[in-house]
Amino acid sequence: MLKKWLLPRHRKVFLGISTGLWAVFLAFGIFITGTNTLFFSTPQGAYRFRQLPFSSSPEFILEGEDSAFLLTENLTSSGVVLKRGGRYRIYSVSKVQEYSYRHDSLKGTIVYLSRLEESQDYYIIIRGISHDVAAVADNRGTVFYKATHADKCAWYGLTREPSEDYTLFIDEAPISFCDLELIPRLSDKINHAK
Repeated sequence: MLKKWLLPRHRKVFLGISTGLWAVFLAFGIFITGTNTLFFSTPQGAYRFRQLPFSSSPEFILEGEDSAFLLTENLTSSGVVLKRGGRYRIYSVSKVQEYSYRHDSLKGTIVYLSRLEESQDYYIIIRGISHDVAAVADNRGTVFYKATHADKCAWYGLTREPSEDYTLFIDEAPISFCDLELIPRLSDKINHAK
């Protein structure tokens, strides 16, 4: 009598555990290999799927012709998603080209240039800049937006590929793109050391 009662219960537990493991395995497989086929109706949906649970929600969004830039409310995380036919697709991290620059006159400020391989949209992000900065512009007439959170401030804008004559103006002080110093990425430092 006792064996008949235990057997169905063990089957249920085994079935529940195996179903849960398969679901986790399937979700992980889709996340790692199939993210280029997942489309979302909003850029926030694509960003949240890629970043969960590591980031807060995107608050500031700038849409380009074939991509969208998202910046979180606390200004600590950002990302770019691909836009095709009014729908948004997550990207492989290897397809993101992001460069960090600094300039001697901008103490503690970093200028980021970010884009997806499949896009002609370039996003300029200036982080670590003072709240006192009243305006950011460039020689192309790019519209820059200011985002603030507590003691943090960032400016961001959408442009096309910067050329050698590209110049940023921070409170009317010109900073030539050629004068910015590229900050090597950690992966570049590791590869160069080998």
